[in-house]
Amino acid sequence: MRSEPAAADARDDGAVVPAWLIVGGWVLAAAGAVVWAVAVGAANKPAGLWAALLANFLFWTGVAQGGAMWAATLRLARAGWAEVPNRMGDACAAFLPISLIPAIVLFFGRAQILPWLGQDVGDRALWLNVPFVFLRDGIGLLAMTVMSLYYAWIHVRVDMGRAERSDIQPAASILSVALPATYAVVYSLLSFDFVMALSPFWKSTVLGPYFFIGAMYTGMAAIIIMMTLLRGRKDVAEHMTPARRWLDVGNLMMAFAMLTTYMFYAQLLVIWYENMPKETVFIVNRYHYPPWTVLSWVIIIGAFLGPIVLMLRKETKMHPRALSAVAALVLVTMLIERYVLVVPSIARDSFSFSFPVILLTVGFAGAFVASVGWFLNRYPLVSMIDVERREAREPHPVLLDEDAGEVN
Repeated sequence: MRSEPAAADARDDGAVVPAWLIVGGWVLAAAGAVVWAVAVGAANKPAGLWAALLANFLFWTGVAQGGAMWAATLRLARAGWAEVPNRMGDACAAFLPISLIPAIVLFFGRAQILPWLGQDVGDRALWLNVPFVFLRDGIGLLAMTVMSLYYAWIHVRVDMGRAERSDIQPAASILSVALPATYAVVYSLLSFDFVMALSPFWKSTVLGPYFFIGAMYTGMAAIIIMMTLLRGRKDVAEHMTPARRWLDVGNLMMAFAMLTTYMFYAQLLVIWYENMPKETVFIVNRYHYPPWTVLSWVIIIGAFLGPIVLMLRKETKMHPRALSAVAALVLVTMLIERYVLVVPSIARDSFSFSFPVILLTVGFAGAFVASVGWFLNRYPLVSMIDVERREAREPHPVLLDEDAGEVN
């Protein structure tokens, strides 16, 4: 299958992301916030609106942090083909400071999103109490934001000519190891406190890995869409040819589709195999009540099984548009998955996908696009550190056939 002729049409004129798109993103973000706040003030039972805010916060923060994690992971693995994915991952970190705003707002809605408040949870009160929940998660999120931004900054400093590679190498090496370790801990805590604890007497030791692996899954989907939209840029086209490089990112997303699916199945398997009736409450609320029954099957097909089947074909992963279509499917269905994880525990019977909820979701998307677009307009689309690393390891690059993806 012939890859798209991106290199032939490559260009570098104008801004990477149009100004109208960035401005539009901020306008949507502001509109979503205002409409949601008005709706909360007017609602008799605002728990569903607060649940929507929590679900969006978990999803979009996960996408941004997952994308940033790919930059650290691929550099740690010394992936010589990942100059463009690494920079797209750096750009995702630009949304993380914005994500701290809804995190703060959620504190003021704690009575609506924490069902265990006012309940006797026994010994768990040592863990489930305010302000301890928000304090530990807030510190973790702030640490991840600072580390991710600094990691991206030290790399763009070299591209901007403000530092040499040798100057940033020690910090980059330390952070490439520290970021994945901290990420696993912080996002496991986030899943325990704002997913599992919403059903205070349900527990899952698999939820933490399922949650942070799913975030990296969505992060790679976002990176693929960004790369596809920017493939006409000269620097992106130059470093994403031959088509085999698209196959590499496609294989990574397929691997995480399989891993996320496995983690999802592992939770169900343990409950069924061990015959634990108390553990079925979490599942029953999502698979036996409308509209959650339909949405749960949408997730299984659209986020787990569907992408795996679609990406079994090598041609799908080597064609940017086809691959980005699968990535878009992953993002939409994983957004639904975050809703299904959160909402039934808070407002199973009273929630609706109303206009304020939809506009809130669109507003989060607008803020993500605007913040990432600002980064891409400000800094080079390719990290020269990664280019130099690849050239140092491969002084005589292997020539690949762009049509067949085979070694010549």
